Amino acid sequence: MCVKHYLMILAVLALLFAPAKADLTWNLNQINLDNVLADPRFSSLSGAGQTVAVIDTGVDTQQLGFQSGSGTRVIGGHNFASDSPPNSPNYSDGNSHGTMTAGLVASQALYFTPSGGSQTELRGLAPEADVVSVRALGRTGSGSFTAVDSALQWIVDNRAVYNITVVNMSLGTADTFLDPAELANSTLANSIRAKIVTLRSAGVAVVVASGNSGDSAGLSFPAIVPEVISVGSTGTTDHLSSFSNASALLDMLAPGENIYSTYFNPSQPSTHNLVGSGSGTSFSAQEVAGAVMLICQLFEQRAGRSPTVDEIESLLENTGVPVSFTSGGTTVTKPRMDLYAALNATYAVPEPATIILLVIGGAALITRTRRRRAA
Repeated sequence: MCVKHYLMILAVLALLFAPAKADLTWNLNQINLDNVLADPRFSSLSGAGQTVAVIDTGVDTQQLGFQSGSGTRVIGGHNFASDSPPNSPNYSDGNSHGTMTAGLVASQALYFTPSGGSQTELRGLAPEADVVSVRALGRTGSGSFTAVDSALQWIVDNRAVYNITVVNMSLGTADTFLDPAELANSTLANSIRAKIVTLRSAGVAVVVASGNSGDSAGLSFPAIVPEVISVGSTGTTDHLSSFSNASALLDMLAPGENIYSTYFNPSQPSTHNLVGSGSGTSFSAQEVAGAVMLICQLFEQRAGRSPTVDEIESLLENTGVPVSFTSGGTTVTKPRMDLYAALNATYAVPEPATIILLVIGGAALITRTRRRRAA
């Protein structure tokens, strides 16, 4: 089977050519990031201590959006693609897709001024999170499922080394599937699913783009795997994007049209401060991956432990804005991510309540202890 990344490129352009009156951060406003940033309860949320593993075309390790005082936040990775990127290390980007999707998760704030426009702040949801680049797609944006399978195994083996919280796969088949049982006889599909199950059991969410074939009744593989968080795309009016795959088996939706993010130009491998735009469920999935990291960080602060993937899914899906669409002749309603509502629900998680009652001289002494997250 052949894997193709799901990025419908509308205009991957330098900032100079960005439309003057476009709302370049509409997607962040749609999920209520502005309310999150204005709420003092969430002032410490930055993704610090969390790591996203991006299985894609690689990530530009020198991109300005991924830098910090101590250097790049692309802290490691591996190359399973059959070719090499035009830059170093070998898990760097060779296409631009991986850098763009990773930027929605973990780019620090970048300030730029489009031609004829005003200064705009562009940022990812978790700007202090670390990134692990697992390159499974080559310069053309395609690759093999054998490489994806190897990439997942590498993440299973290195999860604890890099403290990986979430895995993102903005990739999949051009074909769509109505039911995961259609892949039951595929040894490779079963191997990939087994690794996803292993990660989920370890508390690592695997977020997957639903695909861009425009099928409202089916999902690509691996989005069809029940153990992933599958994500489709919406537009500015909370409609299902025309290119987005979706079905009753889809988990959730997030903005995916005309999205701006960090960009790498393979023909200018020494330039690391570009921004580009595009549309696709790739971007929707990465927004959800970024939200997962913030939920994990806040959950740990509130409950003193890491959340399970079931808890993460529940917090995201039960707080989303309902979006309805027609799938197979019936009306299906799925939640479009609302980051502020999801974090509000996470904040309501009870604090740890290990209570020890000691009777000392007839008085009760109550102490609370917190469980620290294992490294």
